[in-house]
Amino acid sequence: MASTRISNLGNLIYAGSKLVFKEALKKQRVMEYPDIVLPKTSDKQQEYYQTVGNIPVAQIKPEGAPISTSRIDWKDQTTVTNQTVANGFSASLEATKDDLYGVVDMAKAEGLVRSMIAKKELMVAAMYNGAFADTGGDGVATISDSHPLKNSASVNDNLVTGGLTTANIKAGLNQFNVILDQAGTQFDTAATHLVINKDKLFDAMELFQSALLAFELSNTTNSIKGALKIVPNRRLTINRTTGVAPWFMLDKSLPDCGLILQEREGISTDYEFDLSTLQFNFYTFERYGLGFISAGYGIVGSAGT
Repeated sequence: MASTRISNLGNLIYAGSKLVFKEALKKQRVMEYPDIVLPKTSDKQQEYYQTVGNIPVAQIKPEGAPISTSRIDWKDQTTVTNQTVANGFSASLEATKDDLYGVVDMAKAEGLVRSMIAKKELMVAAMYNGAFADTGGDGVATISDSHPLKNSASVNDNLVTGGLTTANIKAGLNQFNVILDQAGTQFDTAATHLVINKDKLFDAMELFQSALLAFELSNTTNSIKGALKIVPNRRLTINRTTGVAPWFMLDKSLPDCGLILQEREGISTDYEFDLSTLQFNFYTFERYGLGFISAGYGIVGSAGT
């Protein structure tokens, strides 16, 4: 097991340093993942999220004819399994006592928590990055043009193509208009947020904040101005050679759709002192799961190409 010793602290055991940069050990000032997940609580190892069918639209009943009845059928299930995420570090008694600048103290107080948040950021972003290939509860990719419906031969299509342009943004917004319930009737949903790699932030600001149509020599009113809240995320994938990056539209007004962060146990910290080696062992751990629920609803995405 690796351990922090006096030799690892270098000049930090000597007085006289004017400044010690410790920002990288501090807890993040800004967390990105809360804006693109739906928080849920959990009380067991796995939680199950169900989708059911819909009752078809009402029909005209001729006089004297019986009322046509239907039934509600179960459609599919998404299983979200909680995982344990943990980290730790060790420091000798001497390193702990002779560290004059509080590096070890900051590492155990904030550095470990920072590492846990960093892992969560990566795991959340990975769910979005994998949304075009990873299979959801309905048997197709999270972002797909063929989400099956229980009580209809139609399908839901939440896949659009192309990069961030006015035309593609309009296509994404309009894609919410053709999302159907399980009986094949228009579903009440609309985009509220745009999730992008942070490298695309200025492009998005030009698209959504310009008074006139962006990137054109015209006096056409910008019809998408202020249409969505922009949510940048540095961990979404991007090809820095071509600039290709995925983007997603979310309907965050829906309470039970999209990517959930299922918390089984929040961040805990602990330590032990090994008398045989006079060494401190500091630990942190938490348990949670991630998963897209209500397949085909609450999200539209483009791989950027």
